[in-house]
Amino acid sequence: LTVAGRLSDLIEAATSERVDQIIIALPQAADSRMAMIARTLERLPVSVHIVTHIASDLVDGEGAHKVSSLGPVGMLDVKRKALSDWQPIVKRFEDVVLGSILFVLSLPILAIAALAVAATSKGPILFRQRRRGLNKATIEVLKLRTMTVVEGDEAMPQTMKDDPRVTPVGRILRRLSIDELPQLWNVVKGEMSLVGPRPHAISHDEEFASKLEVYANRHQMKPGITGLAQVEGCRGEIDSQDKLEQRLAHDMAYIKGWSLWLDLKIIARTLLIVLSGRNAY
Repeated sequence: LTVAGRLSDLIEAATSERVDQIIIALPQAADSRMAMIARTLERLPVSVHIVTHIASDLVDGEGAHKVSSLGPVGMLDVKRKALSDWQPIVKRFEDVVLGSILFVLSLPILAIAALAVAATSKGPILFRQRRRGLNKATIEVLKLRTMTVVEGDEAMPQTMKDDPRVTPVGRILRRLSIDELPQLWNVVKGEMSLVGPRPHAISHDEEFASKLEVYANRHQMKPGITGLAQVEGCRGEIDSQDKLEQRLAHDMAYIKGWSLWLDLKIIARTLLIVLSGRNAY
């Protein structure tokens, strides 16, 4: 067989979306190595299978893993690609149509908010910050500036309750999540989605990844303005391991169970949460 590269080359090919499915085919004795490779591939936007050494018709499909086959070869389906078949087209259509409508409807609110930011504090109206997008690609996320200072990505502290950096106008914008509205442009451009795992500052991303090995798995889908974690109460500062694990658990549940109906429910619940202002600071 022609060897196309090492595991790192395979990861690069999957990250650049040149691969849709990966099949791990190693001897049965290499079970620990197979497990290591499977864990490494979990964060990629691909389907991952492991060749079994049992006939495919003898493996229970209702067990821990579903099964499939490649010709006569039985395979355990370790993970399914986050968005497959028509799903990426449906989700992008949702983002373009709803995102464009919401962006146009939000323009009067954005204009008033921008004037309020400019009139009450010094600095730029828009806050730009580098964050991780799909496959950990760097994107520039837009927000209305709500603080007296505009800090870089390096060692930027998380916003906390009663944060002294937040301006009086900024507190109102955060309370109503108006500061997030410029991200609708990120959605229309295709860098973000209306619904998905919330993106964090790169410095926070690296910190969280160092605390939780599987944290990078959330990058197999575009980040969202809102997400399942947010409507389930996981908003605000991540100041404990338990909060980090809870947020990741919701993100992964969303990625594995995506549907258009789920997105619409999350968007509707988000509107109710915005009105309540819970954990918004």
